[in-house]
Amino acid sequence: MYILNYSYESGVYNDLEYTYVKDLDKKSMKKALDKFKGEKDFVAFCNRDNETKTTIRTVYDFTMEDINGKLIFNISANGFLNKMARIIIGTVLD
Repeated sequence: MYILNYSYESGVYNDLEYTYVKDLDKKSMKKALDKFKGEKDFVAFCNRDNETKTTIRTVYDFTMEDINGKLIFNISANGFLNKMARIIIGTVLD
């Protein structure tokens, strides 16, 4: 998932990227990523209409890279719930 930390929106990739115009504390955000690693119940980080048997997932790795104001998030896990990655990244941004 890509987050643009610019003061303007991309007219080319706006359906693939999210523009966040506020200043971000990237150091704190990177610390927060570690809290999602490991086997956890991600019930709070999925769509309410989730119909899976279990909401327990294992996140193996979660990284954030800043390339000229474009934040690139990579999450590796044994499975994802509906909208799990979007909700987690939105929480990290908040």
